[in-house]
Amino acid sequence: LLLNRGMDGKTGSRSRPNGATPPPLVVLPKIPSASEPAMKEQRPSMAAAQDISHILNKAFGSKLTRQPVDKEAVSNLATTLVPDDAHHDQYVRRLAKLQEERNLKIQKLASVERMIIQARARAISHYEQSMANNCDVKEYECLMDSNLLREHNLIVPEDLFADPYEYENPGKAAAASKRQPNFARSTTGSRERTRLVPRDDGYSQTVANSPQRRSNNSSPEPVDFQELIGTTELWQEMPDGPDRAEAKKYLSIMNARQQYLRNPASNNKLSPSDPEYYNCPFRAIPPKLVFTKYSIGKAYQMSFELKNMSTCQRSVRIVPPKSNKFSISLGSFPSGTGFVAPGLSCQYTVSFVPETLADCDDELVVQTDGFSDMILPVKARRPPPILSIGNSIDAGHCLVGGAKLSQFTFTNEGGGGCFFVLPKSKWPATGYKSSVQGGRISEPPFEVRPAMFQAPAGGKVSLEVLFMPKEVGRFEADLMFVCDNCNVKQVKVVGHSEVASVKLADVSDEALQEPEMGEAVDHGAEKFLRFPPINPMTYSVRKLTVQNETHVAMRFSWQVLRPAVATPEAGENKAGNEERSWDLSSPFSVSPSQAEVPAGGTVSCSVVFAAPYANSFHNVLHMVLHNVPQPPPAVDASEVGDSRVVRMTATGEMKPQGTAASSTNATVVTLDDVIGLRVDVKGDCIPYNLSFVPYSLDLVGKTLIGTTARKPFQMLNNSVAPVYFRWKAVGVDEHEIIEIDPSEGEIAEGHCASFEVALSRNVPGPIERNLICEIEHQESAPVSIKLTADIQGPIVSIETESVDFGLVRRSETARRAIAIRNKSSVEARWTFEVKECNDLRALSTSGFLGPLGEGVIELEYSPSSEADLNGIGHLRVENGGPESFLEINGHSQTPTLCLLKSEEDLGVVYLQVPVSTHVQLHNQTDLPTAFRWGQAKGADSEHCNIQVFPSEPVIPPRGTISVEVQLTCSRLGDLQDVLVPCSVHGRENLPLWLRLRARVDGLNVEYAILDPECPDSAKAAEGGTGSCHIALDNVAIGQPVTRKLLLRNTTAIAAPYVLGVRNFAACAVPERVSRCLKAALNEGERVGLLRQTPHLADPYSITLAKAIKEYEAAVLRNDRGLAVTLSHQQGVLGPFSELEVEVTCYSDMWGKYSDLISCEVGDLSPRTIPLSVNVCRGSPITYQLMGALNVQEPIIRFGAKVHGSAQCSRSVQVNNTGPVGLTVYWECQDFDSESQRVVDLKMFSGRPFGDEPEDDEESVPSDRPSSPPAVSDIPAELEVRDLLSLKVMSHEGMRSTTLFAVQPETAVYIPPRSNVKLCVTFNPHSEDGLERSAFGFCRGFLSLHEQGRVSPGVVRCDQYDVDPVRFWLSGTVMPAVLDIELDDATLDEGIWLEGCPSLLLDHAGQMKDMAHSAPRQSIKLSNASEAIVQCQVLHSEFVSMWRKDSGGWQPLADEHLLLQPRTHVQLHAALRLTKLMVDGLIATAASAAPDENGGGIQVEKTLGGGRLFRFPDAIHVQYPNGSQQVVPVNIQVTLPNFSITKTLLDFGPVFVGTTLHKELELINKTGSGSVWRLEPVPPGGSGLGQFNVSPTSGYLEPYLSGEGSKQVLEVKFDCRTDQLLEASYRISGAFGEDSVVFTVRANGSFDAHYLQGE
Repeated sequence: LLLNRGMDGKTGSRSRPNGATPPPLVVLPKIPSASEPAMKEQRPSMAAAQDISHILNKAFGSKLTRQPVDKEAVSNLATTLVPDDAHHDQYVRRLAKLQEERNLKIQKLASVERMIIQARARAISHYEQSMANNCDVKEYECLMDSNLLREHNLIVPEDLFADPYEYENPGKAAAASKRQPNFARSTTGSRERTRLVPRDDGYSQTVANSPQRRSNNSSPEPVDFQELIGTTELWQEMPDGPDRAEAKKYLSIMNARQQYLRNPASNNKLSPSDPEYYNCPFRAIPPKLVFTKYSIGKAYQMSFELKNMSTCQRSVRIVPPKSNKFSISLGSFPSGTGFVAPGLSCQYTVSFVPETLADCDDELVVQTDGFSDMILPVKARRPPPILSIGNSIDAGHCLVGGAKLSQFTFTNEGGGGCFFVLPKSKWPATGYKSSVQGGRISEPPFEVRPAMFQAPAGGKVSLEVLFMPKEVGRFEADLMFVCDNCNVKQVKVVGHSEVASVKLADVSDEALQEPEMGEAVDHGAEKFLRFPPINPMTYSVRKLTVQNETHVAMRFSWQVLRPAVATPEAGENKAGNEERSWDLSSPFSVSPSQAEVPAGGTVSCSVVFAAPYANSFHNVLHMVLHNVPQPPPAVDASEVGDSRVVRMTATGEMKPQGTAASSTNATVVTLDDVIGLRVDVKGDCIPYNLSFVPYSLDLVGKTLIGTTARKPFQMLNNSVAPVYFRWKAVGVDEHEIIEIDPSEGEIAEGHCASFEVALSRNVPGPIERNLICEIEHQESAPVSIKLTADIQGPIVSIETESVDFGLVRRSETARRAIAIRNKSSVEARWTFEVKECNDLRALSTSGFLGPLGEGVIELEYSPSSEADLNGIGHLRVENGGPESFLEINGHSQTPTLCLLKSEEDLGVVYLQVPVSTHVQLHNQTDLPTAFRWGQAKGADSEHCNIQVFPSEPVIPPRGTISVEVQLTCSRLGDLQDVLVPCSVHGRENLPLWLRLRARVDGLNVEYAILDPECPDSAKAAEGGTGSCHIALDNVAIGQPVTRKLLLRNTTAIAAPYVLGVRNFAACAVPERVSRCLKAALNEGERVGLLRQTPHLADPYSITLAKAIKEYEAAVLRNDRGLAVTLSHQQGVLGPFSELEVEVTCYSDMWGKYSDLISCEVGDLSPRTIPLSVNVCRGSPITYQLMGALNVQEPIIRFGAKVHGSAQCSRSVQVNNTGPVGLTVYWECQDFDSESQRVVDLKMFSGRPFGDEPEDDEESVPSDRPSSPPAVSDIPAELEVRDLLSLKVMSHEGMRSTTLFAVQPETAVYIPPRSNVKLCVTFNPHSEDGLERSAFGFCRGFLSLHEQGRVSPGVVRCDQYDVDPVRFWLSGTVMPAVLDIELDDATLDEGIWLEGCPSLLLDHAGQMKDMAHSAPRQSIKLSNASEAIVQCQVLHSEFVSMWRKDSGGWQPLADEHLLLQPRTHVQLHAALRLTKLMVDGLIATAASAAPDENGGGIQVEKTLGGGRLFRFPDAIHVQYPNGSQQVVPVNIQVTLPNFSITKTLLDFGPVFVGTTLHKELELINKTGSGSVWRLEPVPPGGSGLGQFNVSPTSGYLEPYLSGEGSKQVLEVKFDCRTDQLLEASYRISGAFGEDSVVFTVRANGSFDAHYLQGE
């Protein structure tokens, strides 16, 4: 256990002092686990507790209980590292490493998951392609990374699709390293039979078995016969212990299987119906023999077996290989007879002795009786070595006289091999060893080593190139890389040499200047750098950018030297040969002082000028280049310093000249230090410059004692550097303090600092001081500023000019306060006194006032008699303040009152109605006086109540007050004797008296009706001659009607009233509906759209229209058809007031209603007012399609429909908003606007539509007539005058039979406040097929039940006596036609579709059954009408229709197209070409002559020799009504043909043993591609074996340019005899092309003249 704690016992503690060593790690012994749980864990409360955390803690310890460390904690610990705690740092680093490893594992798992997801998506796509193309799934094994899957122990694709005998590509198989699954691995017996080591077969030398164990999938290994000769020890052939155990295990298993061995003849039986019955009965294991790794001069062996798969014993014979590289041994049979039993095998061994490293192919022929031969391929495939080397090697750049060693690494991407490197001048070489000296190749100025190297397969090879140039320029050398398989590659080595040189590329701030006229400068400097002036102890920096003009990096250093001054007068005869000395006290420095300038790059150096004092400074800077090689004498070198001679050995190491190194393998290099750049630098240092604003400090005005006066000022820094200042303390006495803020600080260059001086003094008087400021680095010359001020004392004044007590009642006390104020900011002491007055005194005579404070002095006046007051107040201030005086006045009196009128007559008053009058009282003194009223006196005071307001008021001095006297009488009659007393404060024994008189009357109410159409109705009711009656006529359903009832009170008596409706009273409105209506009315003042929009935040806020609708439904919910509401049903009728009661009638059913309104006011007798309402307009039937719109006759628009299309239906919901069930008799009529009929006559007997159905029935029974009976149906014995009724109606239309229909057609019963749905259909039909507009309506007659027609207080009519309900129907019938537009053609001309047979060829050149040409011909179908048009595009088998969408071109199936109004669809036509169609055209071309048409096909001959077929076709646009439109189609198919440039190709005389090449061209000038093949013409001629024509097959592109498509045929002639040779070849096509025959001729000869002629 490692304790990571400090000395104080806390983790990561910082208490350990810096530099202290950490405590040692303490190793504690492991504590044995106890049976009890840990102390920090909670113990179970009982033995049967369910908590098992202590058991888990005991088992897992801290792994379960400790908190995990997340990445945020690791980041925080890394941020708060303790530099002194090594254990803490180690702990944090380990945590960070673990976190990094965890993140890496998570990333690997994420990459595996992402790879599996991507592979799954690609596999799905490939699987779909494989299903479509019938390809093998094993082609997609490369979708997943097998190595990555094996790292995570997952199944790889090779486990499922492994082929252990796949040796077609051994190079890729070795690189992929596929692991065979268990089912594909060989057994022990098969490994013994197919082992690849040499084996004694009785015909060869004795070969010992190799002791090495080989893996199951190992390749053949070479066998060296020299190593195999001899014997080996017995112990070397004995297997080790694990091998013996494994062998015993397999032997026991084999012995166990022998006990239950079955006859092999019973297995693998083949019937004659099997295809393998007539083939070879032997199966070769493996099916092919491949040698992959071999070398020249060694022998290799591989065994195979032949298994008898038939049911009988057979003999077998093998024909040996044809080449001498392969040989086969005698077979090893199960028995010595040479026969193989069923199910058994015989073994053979094939030996391979390679003479070269080239690939070899051969075969073994397996023969048996009665069957065909079986071919067993034998191959040798050795992958050639491939080096990853380019055409050139860049040795880089080097300085002249120096040396550069470069190392290059190449990878062998092929098989293993040996390589030799030779100069091009020595190639071809007779021997490699004579061309290579010391293992390296020298091609000045280059040396390359090694000259010979082995490159294993997949291995890397290092090559070193030494570049040693002697002059400036670009050098090249050609090298030949020769492989042991005679492959040669030429590689060019390139190098560049340069001379060391640098230049000053840039200087910051444009500091590089030219010296002034006559200025002294260093005569050897190349550049002149001037610094701007600075102040002491400051610095200035300039950045120099030095560029390396070579491509070689060089080390350098800077030197600061004293200048060698030269002026123009002194001349330039001194060339800098004098010695220079270092300037150690120079203010100039360069950073970095030494570094390396990159090859061809730049380096930045900073020159710093820092002067300690004011002066002018001058130095020169030298940039010295180190270790620069010394160029040869032919090269012009720069200045050379001390040189050092080093020697470069053959290994590339640089050693001093004295070291022991071979002179033949070393190169001497001389290194020098060279001055590359000289820069002359100058700079000036000037003193600091400061100034003050203002120049002196003058505190204007007076300054109080003890206060602090402040004055701001500024100090300006006119220097070129910041200034550090400090104010010096000023010598002052104990009564004075002077401070400056800030006292010290810094001022930037060109800026100013703000200061504030503070002055405080306790003694008055003027002062004058000098303030001194010291400057850092300039202590000898400080700066100063002058300060002046004046001090004075405090001032106190009286704010009140005089004090007037006014009139004061005798024997009372009055007080007044005077304000004093301290006008200074210091404390002041004051005293106050009053003179020459006995009744006046001051309550406070002295005190203190704070700075700018205020105070109050109270004066008290108590008069003892009526007299005037005149006094003076005196205020004094200490410390020299001015004195102040105050004038004081006053007067004293006694109060007196009187009544201006002592008797009041109130006139007429009303019973129990208070009546008020006003009485005035006057104050005859200058004092406010109070009084009080008493109880009434007199004979009539018992029948009245008197109140006075106010009862105890106060009258102002010399003022008059009005008092209200209120009288309430309790009996009728006259009042004469009523007296009210009034007593005055201070004179209670002498009251004042008031007398009152009045007459008392009772209650009286009048009624009137306010009608806006009859303004005089209210006047008629007032006289009492007319009676009040409310009559409402011509009222519409759903529209409230209001009349006003007027109640007028002609007296001053307020009386309660109660109003009510007897029969049709409205129902009580729920509170929610009432609140919603109130909220909607309050929001009614909002304008615009807001008036119709509810407030969403308020639950009771809805639109006004909806609130009114809910209110009407609430008052009409008693289902009586009418509801009467009164705006005021009860209340109090005020005195002399009028009450307007709004009588509103709401209706939802027609009828004539009558009712009474009762009125009760106070104790008067009740009064009734008649009410009659005639609701005769409107209907309770509404339509759901209109929504909230109040439209009685809506229009149902069917829109435009195509003639003959399917019927269009609309569902119409009919609502019955009334309280009574209705039976509606519907009928559809066509609107007849041109008819001359005016009226329709309806004659019927009894009720027009008979009796009504019950409430639960939905329609009229079938035996009830749907229309009134005719006159002829009435019996003759009945009297017409009692039975017949005649109804005259206006003529509007005829009954609809074809266009419109409604269902159900019979009567429809609609329950109260319910709805039904009607189905209205429109049949788009036009007799002439042209466009037609249809207009009609659906009319319904309303009928009621008996109880619905007559009920208490209402009478209703129905059927023909009520206006019917209706809704209008409209539609348009359009003809079925589309606008067809073609590209660059009219509809009569049609479209052209072209194709050729080459479209049937796929990418592999195979013929497909069907193909489509590119969809180029566009057909645009436009619907210009307002109707939806449905159509279907029909075409023949030679045409295909395509439609382009987001997924690309999609074929158009036999589907119906639906075109919306004013839209179009874009279709494309393509030629559908099939193999059967091409074969038919080829047959037609072979049989028919031009201009003959079989079935309308026309054949023409093209310019290129091809045949052009034309035949007509059509595309039909079919509509549902049977009509169609036709688009003509012209189809054109071109068959290819080709020609050859020469029919006879003559090589002429050719020398025997030479090879000649000639070419001829195969040309296709037709518009179709052609597939051709070449074959010899039988019998082939005498030279068929010596002529070779390539290629023998191919594809010719169609005609695109003026010359057509060409294929070059190369004819190769290898002359081996001196005879006249000739051969003929035929070129034929796959699409019926004319065959082309050409002849090749040559004459062999031994005449050397023809060799020279070649």
